[in-house]
Amino acid sequence: MLLNIFRTKITLIIVLIVASLSTSAQSAADSTVKQKQEKKVSYTALPKLSFDPSRGTSFGAMGMAFFKIDNAPDTKPSRVVVTGGYSTKKDWMAMAFSQLFLNNDKLRLTIAGGYMNSNFQTYETSPVGSEFVIPYNNHGWMALFTPSFEIYKHLYLGPSVQLYHSTIDFDLSAISYPDSLQSSNLNSAGVTLNYDSRKDVYNSSNGINAMLRYYNYGKWFGNDVNSNKLMIIGNYYYPINTKMVLASRVFANIGLGNVPFVLQGYVGNTDLRGYTKGEYRGDQIYSAQVEYRWNFYKKWGMVGFTGLALAVTSGDASPALPDVGAGLRYKVIPKYNINLGVDAAVGRDDWGLYFRITEAF
Repeated sequence: MLLNIFRTKITLIIVLIVASLSTSAQSAADSTVKQKQEKKVSYTALPKLSFDPSRGTSFGAMGMAFFKIDNAPDTKPSRVVVTGGYSTKKDWMAMAFSQLFLNNDKLRLTIAGGYMNSNFQTYETSPVGSEFVIPYNNHGWMALFTPSFEIYKHLYLGPSVQLYHSTIDFDLSAISYPDSLQSSNLNSAGVTLNYDSRKDVYNSSNGINAMLRYYNYGKWFGNDVNSNKLMIIGNYYYPINTKMVLASRVFANIGLGNVPFVLQGYVGNTDLRGYTKGEYRGDQIYSAQVEYRWNFYKKWGMVGFTGLALAVTSGDASPALPDVGAGLRYKVIPKYNINLGVDAAVGRDDWGLYFRITEAF
């Protein structure tokens, strides 16, 4: 019975993915016609779809616009994204996001804001060593503003301000405790140092994108506790030939000081695909991965990837967490090299199916 239900869900997902690709192709064609008329903006509206054992089937929509603010040769195309989604586990979110490149790429602005309601889970170990699951609901709003200025060739520096209010409701009925409600502000002020030599920021085929970010979550900024976070990201893109690219990524999310639950990281999403349960959570998350990208026919491409991650809290580390997966790509906006894709990945006793616009990293 369960196998038949699983097959039915997978069949439905495949049908919806094919329909999404067809819709996207038509959107791209419509966008091309409008580009000829307006000559400045490329845009598309696309369905979103994903599935994993923890959140069930997630679906929604995303509208994206790509444009160049000035005609300088080094200015990258900016984008504005509006998205919303809902899952069968009653998750929902709405968000607007913009990434703007100005003044011959001497200035970059990232602005975002939104609201989300997420039903997820965390894993705890009892004093006798058995593991149990604690479901929780996390809802709240956020706003982000990050300007970066080029201080040397390809090197950017700038401040970052994030406002975030979170309310978490832990369901402790499984261990015969009343629910625990935590409401907190997570406002941060920080700095970002970024070296970016890529020619294409949405579908990179060469160059380096390395980033160092420091966030301070201090009581002076309305937070309940003093905490800090250091984030290190390094992406490298090696062109094998005109059709193939080898992309690699290292990632570290390091919580410092008194790290509240909501600021902890967990293995999943971009780092690494194939983990959806939230089982491996910690004050520090480390991962490395490599991805092979192949544009095998006109607008069609595929990817294959593998990686390894580790979650650490107070010196206690998770087991090594590998993943492996593959995906399909379709170039939905050729003018700006924008891909629509779907990835399937398997991790340690876990798996996930991911619908995406632009690449994973």
